[in-house]
Amino acid sequence: MARPIDEDRLEDDLLDVAIWCEYLHPHARPLTLFVATQSEPVPGQLVIAIADTLRGRGVQFVSPVVRDARRAMTALGYSFEWDRTGDILGVVEASPSTCAFSHHERLEIVARIEEVLA
Repeated sequence: MARPIDEDRLEDDLLDVAIWCEYLHPHARPLTLFVATQSEPVPGQLVIAIADTLRGRGVQFVSPVVRDARRAMTALGYSFEWDRTGDILGVVEASPSTCAFSHHERLEIVARIEEVLA
């Protein structure tokens, strides 16, 4: 059985992953990542999407950015065994453009995600 989701940790991890994704995919700036958590039938599972509203593409569930975000979130211990018929428990959003991290702090976050993936 999946472990329960710690929403504070999920928010922090998703923001870190979004910062890392902007580093990897500078053409996608500014980006917003969303994750939805599922309560039933598979508790603690996630689905991830990117909002690409600036370029008129809307919300994407399949893209290079989403693939990399999912890879990083998996390395951080999250699971993606989503059931489309299941109930959504909540949605978390992360947008690096709205946070006040310095360039140095952002590089430290990128290094942390790179280390987790290594």
